This record gives sequence, C-alpha cells and structure tokens, in this order.
Amino acid sequence: MSASVVAVDASLHEGGLESGLLLVSLSAVQPRDTEITFTLGGSAGIGVDYELLAGGTLLTNPLIIPAGVQSVDIEVDPLRTPALEGEESIVFSLEAASGFEVDGDSATLSVVEYGPSLGAVYFVDENGDDGNLGDEASPFATIGYAVSQLTAGDTLYIKDGVYRNTGFAEAHGVDGNVSVNNGLVARLTASGTADNWITIAAYPDGNDVRPLLQFDGLGGIQIGSGANYVRIEGLEIQGPNQEIKYEWAHEHRWSKENFYTGRGIYSWGPVHHIVIENCDVHHTPASGIRFNKADYILVQGNTVSNTTWWSTSAESAIVIATALSIDTEDAVKFLYSGNVVYNNWNFMEFCSSPLESSTADAYGNCDYYTGGIIDGQGLYVTRNNTTYQYGRMRFENNIAFNNGFGGVVYHKTDRGELVNNLVFQNGAYPGTSNYTGMTVNTADDLLIANNVIWARDGNDYGLKNNGNASNVLTTNNYVVGLSQFGTAQDNEFIAFSQADALGDLFENVFDISVARPDPHATSGEFAPANIDALVQAYALDFHLLGSASDLIDTGNAASAPS
Repeated sequence: MSASVVAVDASLHEGGLESGLLLVSLSAVQPRDTEITFTLGGSAGIGVDYELLAGGTLLTNPLIIPAGVQSVDIEVDPLRTPALEGEESIVFSLEAASGFEVDGDSATLSVVEYGPSLGAVYFVDENGDDGNLGDEASPFATIGYAVSQLTAGDTLYIKDGVYRNTGFAEAHGVDGNVSVNNGLVARLTASGTADNWITIAAYPDGNDVRPLLQFDGLGGIQIGSGANYVRIEGLEIQGPNQEIKYEWAHEHRWSKENFYTGRGIYSWGPVHHIVIENCDVHHTPASGIRFNKADYILVQGNTVSNTTWWSTSAESAIVIATALSIDTEDAVKFLYSGNVVYNNWNFMEFCSSPLESSTADAYGNCDYYTGGIIDGQGLYVTRNNTTYQYGRMRFENNIAFNNGFGGVVYHKTDRGELVNNLVFQNGAYPGTSNYTGMTVNTADDLLIANNVIWARDGNDYGLKNNGNASNVLTTNNYVVGLSQFGTAQDNEFIAFSQADALGDLFENVFDISVARPDPHATSGEFAPANIDALVQAYALDFHLLGSASDLIDTGNAASAPS
C-alpha cells in the first residue's frame, strides 16, 4: 500500500481569507484506520500564518484516514495578520511507515497577502478591438479602455504586445516641442474589496516576454484616488528617457510638460492595499514606482532602472511620500522587498514653480541654487512623520546600485526597518555625494540590520546620519566605507583600502565607479541612450560565493525576512 499528497488548490489568500486544499490518498481502501505521520516545512508558520483542518476540526498528527475511506481533504486556512509579508511557502510532507510507502510524498502551497479576484476575466490584445466583448475570443485593444470596464473582483490579462498612450509620437521634433502633453496609457478608478481584489496582470502564457506599456506622456498606469485592493503583476513599462536630450529638458525645466515628467506606476492617493510585483519599469523621466497618501503597500520583485533623469521635481526611483495610515495597527504596512534598482539619477536640478521668478540662492530655484543636484535616490522614503501616525515601513532584500545620489534614503519618517539589503556603489551622478549608501535624516525608531553596503569610494559614507536621527538600532551590517551609525562590536566596518576583493565575495561583481553618465553626450557608452546597455553588459551577479565567510551566516536571524 502507498500514500500520496497533492495540492488541489495551492494558493492561500490572506486577503479575503481564501483557503488552499490538500488531498491525501491511499492506493486502496483499507479495512481499518490508517495513521500517516506528516511534517511541515516552508517559510510560513503553523498557527501564525495558517492552520490545517480536516472535517472542520484542527488536524492532529498523525493524520488518520478512516477505515473504508480512500482519501481525506485537508483545508489549509490562512490566518490574517496586520503585518505585510512577502509570499511564503508551506511544504506538507508524508513520512513512510511500516506497512506502507509514500508515493508523492510532499506538496507545496503558497501564502500571499492579497485577496482573490473572483469576478469577470477580461483580455487585451494589441490586435483586438475596444468594441469587442473583452473575453479571450474577442479581446479589447487598449489597456486604457479595458481598465475602465473593471469592477471589484475582475481580472484583466494583458497579452504580449506593445500598448501606448493616445497620441503617442515616435519623434518629438528637433527641439523636443512636439506632442509633449500626451496622457496616460491607463488610469484605474475602480476599487476592489478586501475579499475580491482587482488584478491587472500579464497573460500567463509561460514565456519570458512581458507586455510592454510604452508612453511619451503622463505615465504608464495611474491608480486613482480610492482605487483600493488592486494587484498589478508582470508588466514592462517604458518611458521616453532615451530620446530626450539635455537641451530639451533644460528648456522645459519650468514648464514641466508631460513628456519630461511621466512616471511608471503611481498614485497620488489616498489608496490602500495595493500590490505591485514582478514588473520591469524603466526609462521614465520621473519616478518608476511612487505612492503618496497610501497605506498597506507591497512592492516586491520589481526592477526599476534608468528613471528620474529629466524631471525637475527632485524625483527618485521608488518613492513613499506623505503616507496616510487607515488604522492604528503597529505593524509593517509598507513592504518593499526583492526589488532591483539601478541607474536612477537626476540630470536636472530641482525647479520649484513658486521660485521661478526668484533670484534667491535657494533649493528649488534651479537657475540660482548653488547646492547642485541632491536627489535621484534608489529607494526613497520622505515626509511621512507628520502624516503617517501608525504603522511601520520595511525595506528588505533589495539591491540598489549605481543610482544617482544614495542607494537607500530614509527621510523625515519614523518607525522603519532596513534589513538584508545590498547597496553597492551608488552616487553615480552628479558624483558630488559623499554618502552613497544608506542615509537617515529626521527619523525615530529605526532598525538597520543585516545589510551589505559598499560605498563608491574611500571618502564616502556607507551609513550616514544626516541629522535628527534617534533610537536607531544598527546591527550585523557589513559596511565598506565610512559610517555614522552603530559600533564595530555589532557591525563589520571596513575601510575601502582594506576591503576584500569583490571577486572573492560575489559571483560576478567588480568596481563600477567609472559608470557615470554624461547627460550632454549623444553617442558613446556613457550617453543617456547607451548607459543601460553598458551596465547590462557588466552582467553583475551579487550571489555570494561559498568562500565569502565574512558575509555568510553573519546576519541577525531575528531581524531577517521569513
């Protein structure tokens, strides 16, 4: 006799409390009860993230398949917790015993934060028609129209192809003055519910090609005010950065037309319960992913690159600003996890419209300010400590390299966790920053743990206290460069001249400090149109070598992601 287990429904949705289902079966009906011992593995915890039920009661170990019954259903119920977490796994394994063997000994389920989408399913195809029904046989043609049809619980699948904003222009004139005020590819105004989310995702065709949302206007996807419980997954969004010339952007520095200020995926809020995952956002003139006036935001597994070049609004690649808490939970409600962020910098100084007629030497007066460019961060949290009264913000497992000023900046925001990130040789442009790793300014109650931080040169701070930082716990970090947080007893601080060779630590990493863009160049590898190809050719691989004993198993497990 043999026993097996399969996952009939392998997904648990914590949002919506939708359960998974396991089926444990015997190869034949037995005349007496059969006891089967099982083990549980994976990153999710029993009693914390989920519970197991059989016949409506909590499952005990060993599992009993009654006499005369060949199989038993096991319901895997998610347990709702306020803290956001990345996707977790459950591995349910059977153990062989005397009298029977195991055939199909384990099954794996996933636990996700968001809820299910149980409504209608729509499709978009570049060869479709907006007069169609929107089903797979007769898909819509434009994403803008398709999202206007969505209601709570609906799913929109976008098939491979190129989708552009209305009026998209291949060229914008010799001076960058043609078609400069186009709109969005799509704006979502509908909201899901806690039990029935809206999903906008790449069609699951199994290939490595993403549908491309290409814009030359206001942006890719804007999530409108009140559009809550939304998940966006698997899209590529491209802006016009490679076409824009420095002279064009400088001429339009005060007028700020859409062509020079478009963003990738963003919301001005208020919104809550949004998931952005596995998207590739690049070459947007302003931020790649940005949320203002938001709460419960999960941004995971995305790549954001080559953004913020031409905006004069002091932009950064991934931004949380002026957040608004919707409840009083003291839990992680912003989680930015597993993102790769590089080549995001400001070529233009900050031009604040109220200062346009001023001659003062003031930040925001781009024609007279002598302080230069001080923005263009990789991951940036700003101006939340007066608006966000409840909740924590957590950055984990992100990789930030070759960004303009700093890799990670935590600014005017309380209650944060910066853990298990890799921050490598930022400060690429304008090259005047001497704090190119993690920077903290006006923050209280902050954990900085388990990070690998490599400043750009020996004069740079890997960890910088830019003032008014209190209650900062800094532990188990590996910092190459200067530091103003933590002690050598609790962290490993290494002078640039004494650092291990990069080739002894990482699979394929080397000094990239020469990769500084030239905003005025129109040819060559450092020109804006070509700098991404240069960095892509580096094929950087930050996986640790087995010989990297200074980095392996030196973190604090209590602070690490699950």
